[in-house]
Amino acid sequence: MYVKVIKGAFINTLWEVKGPFLVSGFFKINKIPFDEIVSINKQEVIGKKNYVEFTLSDSSSFISEMDEKTYGKVYECHVKYGGKPRCVNLPVVSTSMSNITWSILGVLFVCLFFIKNSGKEKEGTPSISSPSRSVASENEIKQCLDKVYSATLYDDLNVKHAESGNIVISYTNSQGSVHLFRCFNSTLQLYAEGAQMWVDM
Repeated sequence: MYVKVIKGAFINTLWEVKGPFLVSGFFKINKIPFDEIVSINKQEVIGKKNYVEFTLSDSSSFISEMDEKTYGKVYECHVKYGGKPRCVNLPVVSTSMSNITWSILGVLFVCLFFIKNSGKEKEGTPSISSPSRSVASENEIKQCLDKVYSATLYDDLNVKHAESGNIVISYTNSQGSVHLFRCFNSTLQLYAEGAQMWVDM
């Protein structure tokens, strides 16, 4: 539930209704305690928007925009907590150690993820090899070459990688562009350079 300040003190700020406070910010937390709100006055309702004036204990005021549900919560909090000012400087500023801690942990997690995965080859890169697979037989290579030839009619094909179930064939056209094909577990695939992935033919 959010209150958007559109005029007066704290203009162009967004405040969340949290218990006995209006709260704004992430690391540097600004709070307006409801006990420092002297009055709230609904000025207008246009469509689903309520325009409400807040008057604070330091004599400052602002006009805010909110939906009906948020206005109901603000009114409830004002009745419960409001009108008992201690005349503190507004807004009350604090630092959220939990938000800082979670942000640091999030950054560390992302860094660890990238470090862990930086040594791995992309799934779509052409040279996929696995130590558990054996070298492809001559018959497998010939069948793959025949599949590529049947699909493309390219006759100057070169075997780039040959392991059982994963044979990569290359073709260089007259402009020097290289096209990669793969027989992967009996499926003929083309390497899409732009998408950096293998696609079935």
